[in-house]
Amino acid sequence: MKSPIEKELERLRYLAATKSLKVFIKYPEYWELMLLIAINENNQEIGIEDYLDNIATMQVNRVTVRNFIKDRVAEGTIISRQGEKKSRRMLTLSDKVTEELKDYFQYFHIKINQFAPRDEK
Repeated sequence: MKSPIEKELERLRYLAATKSLKVFIKYPEYWELMLLIAINENNQEIGIEDYLDNIATMQVNRVTVRNFIKDRVAEGTIISRQGEKKSRRMLTLSDKVTEELKDYFQYFHIKINQFAPRDEK
């Protein structure tokens, strides 16, 4: 039986070997941001600044996280779309990131039911 430390090492190594998730493990803020997007992506009340306000692990400055978001949007792992309110940009994880995240949870037998349902785009 694996020790908790061995299990955690296995999780980190699993994530490091993924195509899309590995970029989110560089800083805890990025991982937390990804999880917040996953459970709130259809919430019209949450925009980019709201995500930044709700990152509890924030140890880097907001500009760093904003630049991270901008880079992920440019590569297509995060999708930015217009919210109902013109001044609000909503964030959605790409299908590829969502699937890798679900695979990660399934591989480690972590039961989840908190992903936001996907609406038709």
